Amino acid sequence: MSQFYLIFRLILGLLLCSLGSSNTVLVTGGAGFIGYHVSRRLAGLRYEVVVLDSFLSRGVSDDSIRLMRADQLKRIGIIVLKGSVSDPHVIEYVFKHYPNINEVVHCAGHSSINDNNRDPLMGAESSLKSMVSLLDALVKHKDVRLVYMSTSGVYGIHSESPLSTTRSFIRPRDMLATFMLSVEEIVSGYVQEYHLKSAVGLRLFTVYGPWSNTDNIIHSMTQSIANGKTRDISLNLYLKRDLTYIEDVVDGILLALKYTPPFGHEVFNIGTGVGTKLAMAANLIKSDLRANFHNTLEVIKRSPSDVPEEEYADISATSESIGFSPKTKLRNGIRKFVLWWKEYNSYNYHVERNPADESITSKALDESIARRGHEFRERLADLREKYTFYAESHNIPVAKFYRHKTFKFYPDVEAPGTLRTERNTSFEHMKEVCDYMDDCVGFNTKGEIKTILQTSKPWAKGSGLHIANIDVCKAGLHNCFAPRKCVYKGPAVFSCVCGDGYQSIDQNCIEKYSEHRTSNTISDLRLRDILSGLNPHQFMLSDSSTFYCHKGRDSPNGDLLYVPNANKDPSILTKACRMTYRCVGFSTNGLLKKSMKGENKWKESQYDLYTVGSVL
Repeated sequence: MSQFYLIFRLILGLLLCSLGSSNTVLVTGGAGFIGYHVSRRLAGLRYEVVVLDSFLSRGVSDDSIRLMRADQLKRIGIIVLKGSVSDPHVIEYVFKHYPNINEVVHCAGHSSINDNNRDPLMGAESSLKSMVSLLDALVKHKDVRLVYMSTSGVYGIHSESPLSTTRSFIRPRDMLATFMLSVEEIVSGYVQEYHLKSAVGLRLFTVYGPWSNTDNIIHSMTQSIANGKTRDISLNLYLKRDLTYIEDVVDGILLALKYTPPFGHEVFNIGTGVGTKLAMAANLIKSDLRANFHNTLEVIKRSPSDVPEEEYADISATSESIGFSPKTKLRNGIRKFVLWWKEYNSYNYHVERNPADESITSKALDESIARRGHEFRERLADLREKYTFYAESHNIPVAKFYRHKTFKFYPDVEAPGTLRTERNTSFEHMKEVCDYMDDCVGFNTKGEIKTILQTSKPWAKGSGLHIANIDVCKAGLHNCFAPRKCVYKGPAVFSCVCGDGYQSIDQNCIEKYSEHRTSNTISDLRLRDILSGLNPHQFMLSDSSTFYCHKGRDSPNGDLLYVPNANKDPSILTKACRMTYRCVGFSTNGLLKKSMKGENKWKESQYDLYTVGSVL
C-alpha cells in the first residue's frame, strides 16, 4: 500500500469524522456485503449507525455469512434492526425512534440477477417498493440526504466501454437492471416533485472484497480454484470487468454523502475505469492460494454471448464532481480477499441466532395502527366539537361533548358497563382513548372502557376505576328514558327522576293534568285509536255520565293522568275526567284512570275509587 494512499484515507477519514460526529446514518441492507462495509466505516468515523435488514433467506451459505456480518456489527456497538424497507410501517417506526437520522445509505433491495429473472414480482417488491417506501418517508424528512446503489447492468449487453452516465440510450440487460433503472427514474421524480434535499445514485460495477456473498464473481472463482474445479469458471475467464475493491466503493459512498447535486439528483459510476480480464484475476487467485494443480486455466468463450464481453466504467464525471479516485490495485485487492477467504474457511465461527437487536415489523404495525387510530379520533373529535357548537348556537338539543377529560382514581372497586377492552392497558393510552370517545365515562386497570355505570347495581370489589370528571347527564351518558330525566350526583353518579310536567307515583312517572293544554299521553292515545280505525268520540264522557263511589277501594294500574291540587275533592276530579279522552274513573289520590281491573282485583285503600257506571 502506497504512502499516498494512506495519506488519502487519513485525510478523508478526518474530514468525514469532523463533519459527521453528530450524525445518525440509516444503512438499509446493512447486513449485506456493501452495507456491512459502509456501516463499519461510518462507525469508525464516530457516526451513530442504524442498520435495517430484512434477513431474507438467500441460501444456507449466504444466510450464514449475513448473520456473521450482523454479529460483527453488533460487536462494535452498531444498532441492528430486523425489518423490511418495503414495509412503510417499518420505515415510519425507524424514523420515529431514531429522529436524528439525517443521512441514508440505501443498499437494500438487491437480490441476484437470477432471482429477479426467475421471480420478477419478488424483484419489484425488493427494488421498486422498497425505494418508494423509503422515498415516502423522506418526503416527511426533507433534510435527509440519500445515497442509493444502482448497477452497471443498466447499460445493457451491446454498450461499448467505457460506459458513461451521459449515454443517451441504454437498454438494461436483465430484470434486476431494469428495476434499478426504474429506481433511478423514480428517485428523480420524487426529488423534482417533493424537493428532497439530496439524492445520489451510484452505478456499481464488479465489486469484490472480504465478506462478499458466495455468488460474487471473485468469491465463486476462489472457491472453484481452491476445489480444483476450474472448468466451472472457464466460460467467464475471457470477460473483461471493472473489478472494484470494496474499500474504494465505500470511499465513493462517503464522498457521495457529502455531495449536493445541482438539481437535487445525480447518478455516478463507481468503478476503477479499467477493464480487467477475469483470467488475470483467476491467475492472481491461483497464485495467492498456492493451488496444488499444474494445469493451465482454460478460457472458453460463450457463443452467442448473453453478457457483455467488455464492461468498465467511465469515472471522469465521478472524479470531477465528488473527488472519487480508486486506490486499490487488483493485485492488493485479490491478496486481501484471499487472505480473508482462508481465515473465513479455517475458523469455526457460527452464529446460532439472529443477532439483530429486535424484529420491528410487528411493533411497527402496532404503532402505525395506534397512530392511525389517534388521527381518526382527533378528526372525529374535531367534527363533534363543530357539530356541538352549531347545535348549541341554533338551540338544538345536543349532548355535551367533553374533549379533554380529567380522571379520578377510585381504588379497589369495579363496575359493570364494559364497552370494549384495549390491548394496551397503560394509563396514558387508556386516557387518550377515553378522552375522544363520546360514550366513555372511565376505565379500569385491565384495559376495559366503561360506558353508562348502572347506579342500580352497586360497585363491587375490584382492581380500581379511573372515572372521568364529567356531568354524565349533560353528556347523555345515562339510562334515564322519557319521561324520566337525569340528575347529576357526581363523577359517573346520577339518578333518574320524573321530568317536568310529570308526577312520581309508586315509582311511575304520571303526566300531570292541565285544563289548558292537551297532554302528550292523551295525544298518543288519540292517534293510536285513529290509526286503529276507532271513532275517538266514543271514548269521551258526556256531562250526564254518572260516577259511582267505592269507599276505601282502588284499582291497580290503568293510571292515565295526575290532577294536582285536587285535594281529594271528587268534584274537581269528576270535571277533569269528563274533559279527558279515554277517562273511565278516578281515585281521590288525584289519579285519572283509563282502565279498570275487575272488582275482585281491587285493593284496600285510604282513598276512594270513582267509576263511570258503564265500566262495571
